[in-house]
Amino acid sequence: SGKGLAINPNDNKILLLGSRKKGLWKSSDSAATWKKVDGFPVPKDADSQDAVGIQWVLFDKTTGGKGKPTSTIYAGVAMTDVPMYVSHDAGSSWKPVPKQPTGLMPHHADFDAKGTLYVTYGNVPGPSDLVQGAVYKFDSKQQLWTDITPVKPNEATNDKFGYSGLGVDAKNAGTLVVTTLDRWTKGDEVFRTTDGGKTWKPLIASSIRDVPGAQYLFWGRDKLGAPHWMGDIDIDPFNPNHSMFVTGAGIWGTDNLTESDQEKPTSWSFRNRGLEETVVTDLVSPPVGPALLSGVGDLCGFRH
Repeated sequence: SGKGLAINPNDNKILLLGSRKKGLWKSSDSAATWKKVDGFPVPKDADSQDAVGIQWVLFDKTTGGKGKPTSTIYAGVAMTDVPMYVSHDAGSSWKPVPKQPTGLMPHHADFDAKGTLYVTYGNVPGPSDLVQGAVYKFDSKQQLWTDITPVKPNEATNDKFGYSGLGVDAKNAGTLVVTTLDRWTKGDEVFRTTDGGKTWKPLIASSIRDVPGAQYLFWGRDKLGAPHWMGDIDIDPFNPNHSMFVTGAGIWGTDNLTESDQEKPTSWSFRNRGLEETVVTDLVSPPVGPALLSGVGDLCGFRH
């Protein structure tokens, strides 16, 4: 899911928190106290044990200013019939976003430098079982939605997946990256656009990848495969070349993201040093042979 906690960009004392089962909450004193936002419609799955609820909350900073808190706020919920809601009165009342896509859940969303809203979608919250997905952009002034999906899932060819991660370039409007999720047949991919989604370039298939010391990423094979379970991606707001995405096995990063503008491969390295995400399920010290054998969940095992 996306970013459930958001700070008002024009008044950092005001926070909104989207919960899984208890609706939307607001603080007006820098999180010292909280009050439930009664005007927000609670998603229908709130009573479910597996409820995801509110996926993300997003302030439209173009609607506020110095000394004037942001009035327009968007929220995405883990539902397919009414996936997104909007408030134009600083969160007091909410209504469905007009003409929005339905049938999919909004995973992540963000505004670019000119105020265009970009949203990634999947058929379920994930991280597993996504077989459908899309990417849209929304022009709030014209109330216009545009399908800008880089590659559409194709059930006929068993290329089933969804979209999840989304990161915008804070300095360059129309430049953003998105990730696929659960693309098991062809491998998950990072797509990048510099023209608001008219054209996209895949980055991972042609990338140079390095796993300094993290040999478990070979999954017991001789060749390094593509990263998978790309849950989210971001572009450094101060450096458009620096981007990082998270997977089920850890964090990958690049410092030459814009190399793709010159048709050059991007370089990604595994940056999990100090943040181990493996689970050792078994250890044995044989009477002869190696000093230690380890079994690691999902990752085969190792001879030490």
